[in-house]
Amino acid sequence: MKELLSRLQHKMESVDCEHADLRYVESERVRIRSKNGIVDEIKETTSRGIGFRVLKSGTFGFSSTGDLSEKSLFIHLKQAQEMAERFSKIRHTEVRLVPLKPVKDQWATPIQKDPWKLSLDEWVAPLIEAETKLKSHSWIDSASGVLDFTRKRVTFISKEGSWIEQVLYRTGGWLYGESWIAGEKVRRSWPGPSGLFLAQGYEAIESFKFMEEGERLAEELKELQKSPEAPTGTFDLILKGSILALQIHETFGHASESDRVYGYEDNYGGRTFLNPGLLGGFPVASPIVNLASHSGMELGPGAGSFAYDDEGVPSKRLDIIQKGIFTGYQTSRETAFFLNQPESSANMVAQDWPHYPIIRMTNVSLLPHKGMLDQIISDTEKGFLLDNELSWSIDQMRLDFQIGGEVGYRIEKGKIIGLVRFPFYHGNTLDFWRSCDRVAGPEEWRLWGFPDCGKGGPYQEAFTGHGLSPARFQNVPFGRE
Repeated sequence: MKELLSRLQHKMESVDCEHADLRYVESERVRIRSKNGIVDEIKETTSRGIGFRVLKSGTFGFSSTGDLSEKSLFIHLKQAQEMAERFSKIRHTEVRLVPLKPVKDQWATPIQKDPWKLSLDEWVAPLIEAETKLKSHSWIDSASGVLDFTRKRVTFISKEGSWIEQVLYRTGGWLYGESWIAGEKVRRSWPGPSGLFLAQGYEAIESFKFMEEGERLAEELKELQKSPEAPTGTFDLILKGSILALQIHETFGHASESDRVYGYEDNYGGRTFLNPGLLGGFPVASPIVNLASHSGMELGPGAGSFAYDDEGVPSKRLDIIQKGIFTGYQTSRETAFFLNQPESSANMVAQDWPHYPIIRMTNVSLLPHKGMLDQIISDTEKGFLLDNELSWSIDQMRLDFQIGGEVGYRIEKGKIIGLVRFPFYHGNTLDFWRSCDRVAGPEEWRLWGFPDCGKGGPYQEAFTGHGLSPARFQNVPFGRE
């Protein structure tokens, strides 16, 4: 295959165009579903193919194929060029790219245990044991779980001379129990309802401690049997874990993707309130809020981590919010040029070889401040601590939202005094983040990650990571409407 890729690079060098690149991708994914301690489904998918991009006359063309014969590949490279030429006649603006030095490199996600070297029994043992124990409690109607392993080999080659080979691992899973309470299904999950995904091997599953956390879920489901539904009103809220990760993801994570500024992304709440005139001086959050994107692993093995994005741009850190001020967009080489920035932020990602790369958040993290979660709780006179999302919605501009949680911990005079069912809160992104008055310190900081961030048309999914410490927000509208 390497010889064929070399011939393709040589062919790209002779193509009459401003830029050309290809991504050769081999991907493997295994998802295992279990229920009540029994493996219920094993879904294994593999794919292999090449996607070509050609920039000609100020317009990109794209073509992809799973037919890896030399004849087929040369045809698809030509098709990408011809597509660019046709589309250039109807383009609204000329695409130009910020400069990028060619790179020759190899990189692999650092892992301790390769899942593909373990047996099925070794994969599922911790989850099955925890499920069986969870289902043994009389008040639990069902216990389920998922394990998910992805390995992707990507070779990026450009007309300018880049040749980058990467091996990317993503591992995650989750456990949950369900009970019927007052005619409604109540769920408690760990680490979250979409799992927790990391750029690791099987060691990620071992770190979840399913048995230990399953016992906590069981006790909380028992207490929820007699707990009231969340009241309506205005309260101080403390968010932790996956529900805070979701809050970061859906508000500033997506809003700072620069393709939304230029109308390239108009699906799935596809615009943004963050226009370029706000850069560098507009307070979008309180001064203790610092939000950074990092596509590398300097902040940990986030699910969005890599060494190079799908344009061959090296991973780097981007400060999206500094002391509450909006300071940076997630960009591609194209949108960086539009924004008069010297380089891309390394945020171009494609789901697989048949997909055109689009701007994606990688690891967008709320940086820690100071203090422990227990201290924030003890300093809260009246409010709720929320853990794990249940549902969410947000408007087209990424401003008005509503998020529901699996459980609320009622706080009175600095102490947790019980649970409530179906806690919902809603608000406006700017008002909400400006009300943030506490962010816990580095001792509480942890990476979370989602496997299925949806974006684009045709639709694509991506892994994203979110580091965070628990945070408190003041006077938030609360309760089911």
